[in-house]
Amino acid sequence: MTKEMQELALILAQCADMARAAWTAQTLKASQNLDTRPSETMDFFSNLDEELDTRLMEALQSRLGVKHFLTEEGAKIPERNSIGGRRAIIDSLDGSSNFITYRPDFGISVSLEQDGFPLIGGIVTPVRGELVIAGSGHGAYLFSCYGQELRAVERMIISDIARSVNTATFALKNVRKRKSPLETSRIYVHTGKRRNFELSPSSPWNTIYAKLANPACSFSCTVALLEVAMGKLDGAAIAFQNYWDFAAGRLIITEAGGHFAAFDRDFQHQLGDKEFTLAHAGKNRTGDEWLCHIFAASSQKLLEEMKNHFIS
Repeated sequence: MTKEMQELALILAQCADMARAAWTAQTLKASQNLDTRPSETMDFFSNLDEELDTRLMEALQSRLGVKHFLTEEGAKIPERNSIGGRRAIIDSLDGSSNFITYRPDFGISVSLEQDGFPLIGGIVTPVRGELVIAGSGHGAYLFSCYGQELRAVERMIISDIARSVNTATFALKNVRKRKSPLETSRIYVHTGKRRNFELSPSSPWNTIYAKLANPACSFSCTVALLEVAMGKLDGAAIAFQNYWDFAAGRLIITEAGGHFAAFDRDFQHQLGDKEFTLAHAGKNRTGDEWLCHIFAASSQKLLEEMKNHFIS
């Protein structure tokens, strides 16, 4: 790993320790931000979200020299809503509803980019104990932190005791070669910020796959993308996501040998670095958030079949 990747791993490990301690102590206070989320979606945030956001920004500034940031808090704090150039994309708690209801499927995600091109990215799942770091052209690496104290995790990172991961690391072999990948793969599908009742009955996002995933509400885009990168899932199709939900995940997946694609919310075109560098928090002139649809897969063929299924 590069020095920057190592520093990001240490930052994420320290923040994960904070999140895990609060989750274990069960002292969380739930709130709902009605300024940036419609009341019917019932999205939560905790008293730890902004604290972690601030800590991540301070650490990235002092240890990696980052001066510009895009975070979920940027919807109400302008200095956390930078566009373009060299910036860090932060999701201090992805899966807040799980976090606040004491389910383990939540993560902390950070990506450092230059003009929309990802340089390094990292995701940590504090309770699951998975810390994955990727660097452009340097691969993706897993630190297994489950049951480990912070000092032990820091020693692992400093000693570079990591496992190189790819989309086949924990994958099951598909023996049904004659069937299409869409039929035989383990694919996670979720409507994201939208709920089933908001979508047309004919919408591909309102299929049985999304209906099965959505009511349980054990949803975290970060966790789903991490599982694709490590081969625990073959693919993921997730609608209506902000940039911070997947900025680190897209780099981790591609560095793990997987495939990733994002489309604008109206499926007019596929997004690239030029569009990602303009991603922002808050709403546009029409009152809509910057949201898009994302697809991740272990193979190009599966990615194409997923895109064909969801893009009408």
